[in-house]
Amino acid sequence: MKRIDPGVLAGAFILSFAAAARAGGAAASQALIQAARDGDLAGVERAVKGGANVNGADMLGNTPLIAAASASPLAGGDGSSAVESAARLHAEDGRRAKLVAFLLGHGAKAETQSAMGIDALMAAAQNGWVSVIDLLLRKGARIDEKNPQGLTALMVAASQGQTSVVRLLVERGARIPAKDFLGNTALAYAVQNNHADVARFLVAKGADPRAKNLTGDSPLSLALQGGHAELVRALKGARAAH
Repeated sequence: MKRIDPGVLAGAFILSFAAAARAGGAAASQALIQAARDGDLAGVERAVKGGANVNGADMLGNTPLIAAASASPLAGGDGSSAVESAARLHAEDGRRAKLVAFLLGHGAKAETQSAMGIDALMAAAQNGWVSVIDLLLRKGARIDEKNPQGLTALMVAASQGQTSVVRLLVERGARIPAKDFLGNTALAYAVQNNHADVARFLVAKGADPRAKNLTGDSPLSLALQGGHAELVRALKGARAAH
């Protein structure tokens, strides 16, 4: 029988142990990401205490911070009044902010982007978490950071009609004229998705309704193409004022 070198056995054991440790670490990171996505602060605290990597990512590149800044399922279409729905959203925003504060306090990196080019600030902007955005900005998140498509948090918020978020970002210095890689501004995104309140706010703050993208379309022409009469009136009025 061929003699087995003890060194080989030791090396194999170390490799196996390392593989198991990586698997365990990956499982812990996934548990942390899921807890963050669910808005489960106690679960997040347990996972971090257990050694989960606060900057670990899932297969789509989502970190715990991005997950915490993303939306959780909120009841809709259940007959709740606008006041009740707003109260639920406010409560969820506060819960998300606590999660984000905990993760940032344990070394989470705000600038990390997912495979889809979404960072925590953009995720919060998409979902309307004003308190989360305020916290991220106070902790140093870059307000005009762009993803590979040239999107900023302001463009994301405008595209989703998140008026409160748009107001906050503009107040904190977000660049209204910034363009994505196709030349679209935040105003163009608001117009394309027929978010009149956002569009009116942006033009009041100096957004140019005539700024053309790479295909030659402006917010005004997009409003005309979309048949958005209210937006057309607002943008024509802004053009006259300019």
